[in-house]
Amino acid sequence: MNDLSHKLVFTCRFFAVSIATLLLAGSLGCKDKLGPEPSEIYGIWTATKIEYVGKAGQETVNATDAGWTATLTLNSDNTGDLAVTPKDTDTWHWAGTWEIDGDLFRIAGQGADIQLTDSTLYLTGFDGGYDFDSDSQLDPAKLNLVMVK
Repeated sequence: MNDLSHKLVFTCRFFAVSIATLLLAGSLGCKDKLGPEPSEIYGIWTATKIEYVGKAGQETVNATDAGWTATLTLNSDNTGDLAVTPKDTDTWHWAGTWEIDGDLFRIAGQGADIQLTDSTLYLTGFDGGYDFDSDSQLDPAKLNLVMVK
């Protein structure tokens, strides 16, 4: 083997060992934190913004401006309740178990992206509906919540 061949073999072995080390580190849990730890979000959260975005993305409504309220109660035993109250209407509840999987939050089978910044909780992308065109029929929409304790 000539000198160039030795360098090439050494470089390939070094590259293979480096890749194996990176894969092993990843499998041992060395990853970036995506969402908050469950203990960071226990408690009662109140919405400062309730936003519905039409599936087509053109319609957006800030329901808090129309008098809607929402609270999210998250217990340490992973039970909880998301209560959304339209103005002058009965409260809608999504109650049951909750979990965080990376940056995805789920409660009672409904899921949304989750982000905790300082003391503000952002939940974006719940499947829902809103009557954008006032025809008494719910139009498909995404529900986004901005919440504080």
